[in-house]
Amino acid sequence: MAIAAVSEAQRDRARFNQALENYVRNSLRTLLSRQWKTAYPDPNESTLLCTCK
Repeated sequence: MAIAAVSEAQRDRARFNQALENYVRNSLRTLLSRQWKTAYPDPNESTLLCTCK
């Protein structure tokens, strides 16, 4: 039972690492093809300190 759980955890970890590698690879490919970083708009100042729910 413990061996199956370990191998399942290893499979999950390997799938997560593969997905993360693909995400980073695609992000770098996009960054290098554009030759500049993505510019995100600055946040609205009134929302920076808002503790509203």
